[in-house]
Amino acid sequence: MTNHSDSEARYEDANYASTIGRFNEAFAIYSELSQSRHVGATVALGEMYLRGEGVTQDTQRGLELLELAASLGHSTAAFNLGALHRSGGYGVPIDPEKSRRFFLMAKQLGCKLPIDQYLGG
Repeated sequence: MTNHSDSEARYEDANYASTIGRFNEAFAIYSELSQSRHVGATVALGEMYLRGEGVTQDTQRGLELLELAASLGHSTAAFNLGALHRSGGYGVPIDPEKSRRFFLMAKQLGCKLPIDQYLGG
């Protein structure tokens, strides 16, 4: 079992690998960390699935991972889900109700991004 500081060091390694285009390495680390419910790695892995970085693009799997991260309290994951369901990016079906629900969740979770403009308030 890895301790918290080991997990965070591995997470930073994966972030660096992704930044310099070593997507297969980043994907492997994020996958490992996501299995132990590292929320940041879960978000990053979901985004990799959406973009097809280091893995075949899989919109459904990407959404599942972002939804898991949002359910674990990650406000930016909830915001991104709201935006995806609003815009239809990465082949996500446009769904105004889901979009609103995820934007509201992001707001409840304390997201600092400009949510009100998407909620009409």
